[in-house]
Amino acid sequence: MKKSLALVLYATFSLCLKAQLPVPLGSAGSFGVLAGSTVTSTGATIVNGNLGVSPGSALTGFPPGVVLGGTINLANPVAAQAESDLTTAYTYAAGQPCPGPALPGDIGGTTIMPGVYCSATSLGITGNVTLNGNGNPNAVFIFQIGSTLTTAAGNSAVVLIGGAVASNVFWQVGSSATLGTNTVFNGTILAQASITVATGAALDGRALARTGAVTLDDNALTVPAAPGLPPSLACSFPSGQIGIAYSSSLLATGGTPPYTYLIAAGGLPPGLILNPSTGGISGTPTTPGAFSDTSKVTDSLGATAMSSCGITIVAAAVTLSLTCASNAGQVGVPYLSSLVAAGGTPPYTYSISAGSLPPGVTLNPTTGVISGTPTTAGSYSYTAKVVDSASNTATSSCGPFVVAPPTVSSVPAPPSLLLVLAALALLSVYLNREWLMRHLRRS
Repeated sequence: MKKSLALVLYATFSLCLKAQLPVPLGSAGSFGVLAGSTVTSTGATIVNGNLGVSPGSALTGFPPGVVLGGTINLANPVAAQAESDLTTAYTYAAGQPCPGPALPGDIGGTTIMPGVYCSATSLGITGNVTLNGNGNPNAVFIFQIGSTLTTAAGNSAVVLIGGAVASNVFWQVGSSATLGTNTVFNGTILAQASITVATGAALDGRALARTGAVTLDDNALTVPAAPGLPPSLACSFPSGQIGIAYSSSLLATGGTPPYTYLIAAGGLPPGLILNPSTGGISGTPTTPGAFSDTSKVTDSLGATAMSSCGITIVAAAVTLSLTCASNAGQVGVPYLSSLVAAGGTPPYTYSISAGSLPPGVTLNPTTGVISGTPTTAGSYSYTAKVVDSASNTATSSCGPFVVAPPTVSSVPAPPSLLLVLAALALLSVYLNREWLMRHLRRS
């Protein structure tokens, strides 16, 4: 009864509000992860966007963590400006008028309309909280939380429906935020102190901490797409090991949530499975090798996006060895896979000692990640090399890396064009009939 009453009040107050503007993030908007003191990661974390620390400079866990589509900024002017813009954004979000009523202690199981909502103390999410955009892709949600934000482990999610998009959802947290294990979260977290993202949690949004640390563990995070953009799809972490539990996620952004994920071609390594609702990939690999696949996401309006992904599974090894990345890509489709070293004495340094990667695709010498968007179809062979910290080396002849031509798909004519063509056809029939009748009268 209390939740039902709260929902009615939420809807009533949100409808009374003028159109709420998004929180202005400035340069902080390009960061998937930003911390004041340190960023620490355990395991297979993948960040799509910039990563920064300022005024601190400590960074742990990258590698094996991977940063794609952005750069790492430690105590440099870029990170300092982002932290300054974060402070401005935090103050703006905290200062927006909150019409009430106050949020309950746990908003799991509720559906919330656009608007500004506040909690003087802590806020929890157990199960699903649904944010309904009410048919407006520019709908904005701002949550003002006095102390902590916590999602329950194992079964919590922020679900977007009715045109709501992650880029317009903001969580202003007075102290610290904790996303429990396997949480699926949408929106930008602006925390005064620290943010902890537990094992397997996925975030379509940003983890931005003003003064403290951001702590990650086998997570997938991506900077959300601006409203109105078509969906895009980021691959999961590109490597794993036999007998060691793997947890990562395909992560969609843009389009109109919710999303449905599938493997359109190829396959995951044996032992791993995909959750079609969340994009999570988990399990324990059983077979070594480089496994490539075409991952696909479909949004609620039927728009799709695909990415050429790959996961390389290695066996435990004592001597230094090197496993090639997956060898299938397509022109114009983002590619992500990895060279994987095992054994020897980490850390490793990777290089291409002979041949070349396809144009548009590059190797990260520190992580072994091969990523980019192929620009030229063809077959490319190369020799990969790894050197460990004890100067041991290993090489592998990789390839051929086959890049397929771009897919040519027919685009159906919009309904308005079909109507015009039908009208023209009817007009043509009418004119031909009139000409025939006049001709018959004369004869």
